[in-house]
Amino acid sequence: MKSLRHYQTGAIEAALDGFRQGLKRVLVECATGTGKTVLFSEMARRCRAKGGNVLIINERETLVRQIAENVAEWCKEPVGVEMAESRDLSSPTMFSPSIVCASIQSLSGRFSAIPFTWPTFIVIDEAHHAVAATYRKVLDYFSRAFVLGVTATADRGDNVALGHVFQKLVYRYPIFQGIKDGFLSPIRQCLVRTKIDFSRVRVTAGDLNAGDLDELLRREEALAQIADPIIRESQGRPTMVFAVSVEHTYDLARALNQRSGNENFAIGLDGSVPIEDRKECIRDVKAGKYSALVSCDLFIEGFDWPAVECVAIARPTKSRAKYTQMVGRGTRLSPGKSSCLILDFAGNSDRLQLMTAVDIFAGDVPEDVLKIAKKKAETDPRDLPELIEEARVEVRGQVLYELIERDPFVGAVDTLSLARSDDGTPATVEQKKRLLKDGFRASNVERLSFVQAEALLERVKDREARGLCTVRQARQIAKAGIDPEHVTKAVGNALTIELVRAGFRVTPDVRRRLAAKMAVLSAVGEKAC
Repeated sequence: MKSLRHYQTGAIEAALDGFRQGLKRVLVECATGTGKTVLFSEMARRCRAKGGNVLIINERETLVRQIAENVAEWCKEPVGVEMAESRDLSSPTMFSPSIVCASIQSLSGRFSAIPFTWPTFIVIDEAHHAVAATYRKVLDYFSRAFVLGVTATADRGDNVALGHVFQKLVYRYPIFQGIKDGFLSPIRQCLVRTKIDFSRVRVTAGDLNAGDLDELLRREEALAQIADPIIRESQGRPTMVFAVSVEHTYDLARALNQRSGNENFAIGLDGSVPIEDRKECIRDVKAGKYSALVSCDLFIEGFDWPAVECVAIARPTKSRAKYTQMVGRGTRLSPGKSSCLILDFAGNSDRLQLMTAVDIFAGDVPEDVLKIAKKKAETDPRDLPELIEEARVEVRGQVLYELIERDPFVGAVDTLSLARSDDGTPATVEQKKRLLKDGFRASNVERLSFVQAEALLERVKDREARGLCTVRQARQIAKAGIDPEHVTKAVGNALTIELVRAGFRVTPDVRRRLAAKMAVLSAVGEKAC
């Protein structure tokens, strides 16, 4: 058995801790290519060691049998399949498995034929789909089971909260961390400025309207402006191209072949191609018969081609989740592969704020640094972490002192975004007034649900009971880079007085004075305050 990586162990322990604390449905986010299947296979093995039954659900029928084989190998026992003609769970005969992999499409029509007490533990692969009615019905029926959701992207482009299904996001291992740790391939961005006018493209459910994009990008001049840079920049390396529709997929594959002068430069595939024919095409692609594989949504998730060295985003998007999934097709490590080139296509309108390769580092990079890094990436082909670090140095050189504007307890707000939100019922006027009085920012308060607001109010009461600093005190000392989480009210008051004396200018000298005062207060106790 292969050994687990540190983040896989961390994710498993975080999920188990959540279950021990009374949670029933927890979510783990691990980047594409970091081994989510190994993670939940180990969870399944541990469940089986205690005599439990395991149900693993996936969105895509094409992946169910592949997952079953991988889980069986890890757990060293047979794994059943509930999909199409296979009914190892809903209609078992000679074989009664204790681990079953199922497609949600088949399971949603058969779950009533399965004892609701059967699964002890449920895994939902690609869990960002779990807000769909099909998943909710299945999970409500098997309500006694513990549920682990695994996904590469815990956010959704349509802003439907995963908190409707999961109680807490217990662990994150994002793509930029995987790259830093050496488990994923470094990425480079090539931003292609085209003459395509996106200004009239509508935004629907948080992303660009697919119909508008399809009409725009299937024009011959648009196809040429996308095909030529792909041919030029990919230089024959294994390439995945993401189109906006089935029709655009085949139009773009045709344009790539025509403009490259090579009828085997690219091949397009969509879900209507019979599975066996699709498998044959994929074998040809991986064997090098074609340089580029073009599709729309078919291979955004669950497609394993580690050799990919170029990903062309020929379907601009505002969705961070969708963009990250597409980029993730090229971040797996492979022999002889030093990095993956991401081709982002931008038009003549910046109004839409489209995702680019730099944005996948957003969770780790301040906004001002990110802005400079994006500008650098437009013309500089170096690896993105190198550009970002250079941007950090530039930002540090531009400021005489640092002013860190962040809300205290912002982590609590982020965590609570996954709390069960009773169908999104907004916070009441009374709740908002109390939170504003306590010192939370209006911009944060306005986006809270009823349950989220109530949880924050409870947290404020808990901090008061333990004698910890107020929200307003916390905001002020956080500006100086001091974590306010465990600072008492008396210490917070003393530090705030120092900041008042400094006119709230957090210069290096002020930082040193605050650090010294913190050290004294920690040594002699609060009576010195």
